[in-house]
Amino acid sequence: MEKLAAKLGVPSEKLPGFAEVYDNLGERGAKKWDKHLGDARAVSEVDDWLKHNMNEGNFDLGELSDSAKRRLRDRLVFSGVYGIKSGLQLDETCAKVMDEVRSVATFDWSNGYSQVGQNILKWSNTM
Repeated sequence: MEKLAAKLGVPSEKLPGFAEVYDNLGERGAKKWDKHLGDARAVSEVDDWLKHNMNEGNFDLGELSDSAKRRLRDRLVFSGVYGIKSGLQLDETCAKVMDEVRSVATFDWSNGYSQVGQNILKWSNTM
């Protein structure tokens, strides 16, 4: 794979995405890596972005169940991968998802707990 990437002139920052294309489509598909990555972002690119931004606390919604966290992450990855078709940058795409999440996030402090996780689960089921 490395030899093919070098032969095709794949830039180092695109190697993780090239590897995904190669793993999923083989050598023949990898020869059109730039087209494939123009149609959709690589999952690895979105994962790297999320790791950095999640660690920065930009997506703090309080305590969420593991199920709600998984669904939120899945939605962010899906939107990040395919949001390129709408012309949005990765940060814009994920911010849009988080705005949707915040719009369904309500708090019931009278019961001493947050409904955020339950609402995210309901919201993600509408996708």
